[in-house]
Amino acid sequence: MTGDFTLPGGWAVNDVAIALWFKIEPAVFTAPLGLTQRHDVSTAGRGQVYAAHRVLQSGDTTFAWAATTVTNATTLWGAVVYRGVDTVTPFDLTEAAPAAYANTATPNPPAVTTVTNGAFVIAIAGDNKEAATAAITPPTNYTIAIDIASTAGDDGSLGVAHREITTAGLEDPGTFSATGWAAADDGYVWTFALRPASAVSDAQEWMNRSSIPQRRIVRHVSY
Repeated sequence: MTGDFTLPGGWAVNDVAIALWFKIEPAVFTAPLGLTQRHDVSTAGRGQVYAAHRVLQSGDTTFAWAATTVTNATTLWGAVVYRGVDTVTPFDLTEAAPAAYANTATPNPPAVTTVTNGAFVIAIAGDNKEAATAAITPPTNYTIAIDIASTAGDDGSLGVAHREITTAGLEDPGTFSATGWAAADDGYVWTFALRPASAVSDAQEWMNRSSIPQRRIVRHVSY
């Protein structure tokens, strides 16, 4: 199977794009050229998460990926672009890799400790058993960036949310939830932080509108 991470409209040179890919069962993933991989982790029965970034340059459009076929394994992916991020050191800390979770309807991304005032903390939850039947609820005080669910194949959901942390320090996002998620669900959670550029007070996100009524570029398919 193949697909691409498509950049949203309105981006500018030196914006930072975050590409996220979640499959409900592990596959062999061929990463796009031009992206810098942050993580590619997988666990049988929990799924697989690929995450990468790029400091955007003139002429950037899409970034094509490929993966081996896994029968009925729902695949979800999306791209989010942030403005005002430090282009030399985009990530504010060395976070843990995405971690598998089991048997919960309220996945809980791990805490992180930011080191720069105004960092953007981004929390992720991928459910590998259920397609949310209503909007995914992000952690308290977080803004949803990607909210996607699919019943293609064996069902899956992906929620991504962010929050600016004004004063550096420990940040524990809290849990995601969604109608349709169940106590026996499994998946992946992850938390990371983007460092703001010194010339701006915060990071402003830019995301496109796709045919799905949310500000994001997302896709889903089953193979």
